Amino acid sequence: MSKLAIPEQIVEKARPAVQAWLRLRPDSSEPSGITLLKNTLRSTVCRIEGVGPRGSSIVAKWCPRADGQLEAFIYDEVLSRLSMESVRCYGFIEEGSGEYGWLFLEDGGIKRVAE
Repeated sequence: MSKLAIPEQIVEKARPAVQAWLRLRPDSSEPSGITLLKNTLRSTVCRIEGVGPRGSSIVAKWCPRADGQLEAFIYDEVLSRLSMESVRCYGFIEEGSGEYGWLFLEDGGIKRVAE
């Protein structure tokens, strides 16, 4: 990740997300960019560009294990069965002591609602 022109503070927050993503999807390419979307004591959310399917971006969310597992369940078991569009969940990986982990989602982008 050192060849990216990204502030070091963002790289340090996102590095664990990229490492966890590469454990989940070892065939992924190096990220082409990183955007820190949210950073609080309870969670960190970042967009990692160029590592998803066909070079797409993914969203990585650092959160408590129970929250991440529940969110992954909702995406995989509930939303996938409804006849509505939703983002894809790529999985959840526990980290360290297992109290927290990374949830990986398809980057749904921003859609504007027509007025």
